Amino acid sequence: MNSASFKGSFVNNVNIKHREGNEYKPYKASFVELNPKDKQDLSIFKDLEHSWMGASNYALCDDAVVSSKNSNDNRMYFALTSQKKDFHKMEPEKVLGLVEMTKGPEENYINFLQVHPDNITQKPMGKVMKKVLTLLTGKKNNLDVPENEYKGIRTSILNSIKNISDKSLSFYATDNEMSFFKKNGFEKTNFLFPNHVTWVKKIVIN
Repeated sequence: MNSASFKGSFVNNVNIKHREGNEYKPYKASFVELNPKDKQDLSIFKDLEHSWMGASNYALCDDAVVSSKNSNDNRMYFALTSQKKDFHKMEPEKVLGLVEMTKGPEENYINFLQVHPDNITQKPMGKVMKKVLTLLTGKKNNLDVPENEYKGIRTSILNSIKNISDKSLSFYATDNEMSFFKKNGFEKTNFLFPNHVTWVKKIVIN
């Protein structure tokens, strides 16, 4: 993989799950590097900035615009997509998640990891809504909470970044994100910054 390549550059296939009827089945998605210095790749960020909602997505897309103008920028951008081919013509509507990583001298940093809003877990929020409606109306509510179309997006993106990174990875996790990152091998390493978590890259010596 070459971080200076132009247009969507295929990195590897990843296994996630796709809902078919009432069950989830294995699905092969594509992990792709995006180069914001390429006009076509940059247009993907601009499209997603408007079609996705969320402060972290706005910040990630804004970073991509800054990177497009800075020849010495050390940030890298990747997308998980349901697209199978023709990555030189990336389709924004098929992007399932985005991640931004900064290459540092001693470790690399995950700045943002964003999943398509339609695939952020809806069940927990749906349960809260049911309880609230029940309290307000005094009646049991049968609110229909939609299932996500895909599962395993964040984990697959994180695993791909681990494989790509030549150093350990750090991330500043919110309280809501902490359990996910701990489950995926990140640990608290800085007592002054309790939300700072690190995954240690194990170097194999032959």
